[in-house]
Amino acid sequence: MPAGSTAQAGGGPRAACGCACNGSGDGRVSIHPTAIVAAGAVIPESCTVGPYCTVGPDVVMGEDCELISHVVLDGRLTVGARNKFYSFACVGVAPQDLKYNGEPTGAVLGEDNVIRECVTISRGTAGGAVVRRALAAVA
Repeated sequence: MPAGSTAQAGGGPRAACGCACNGSGDGRVSIHPTAIVAAGAVIPESCTVGPYCTVGPDVVMGEDCELISHVVLDGRLTVGARNKFYSFACVGVAPQDLKYNGEPTGAVLGEDNVIRECVTISRGTAGGAVVRRALAAVA
């Protein structure tokens, strides 16, 4: 794949190491063999999906993102560039609001964020914001 292109989940051969780097050794399109990436997910070549991560079908990731391990990205989620997700982070999951009835909602995460262990960022709700935006803070 040319630089800057994206990999659709479930496509392409796996290298001897078990990841989707095609044996190039450059670390690009690194999807650990224990990760579950749904068909339809858009993951740029520059991203890394670590062990036991789950990426849903409506997730669109930006360049140079890293999912360390046991990360869940789900729902209608757009992730900006250069985000780093640590173990057990859940982003784009259904809201915990009791008024949520399964209506289509989404989340947008900006660029250059660090999402640490056990953080949950839910999608918006129809009663609040249908799309929840969590943008990088300005330092």
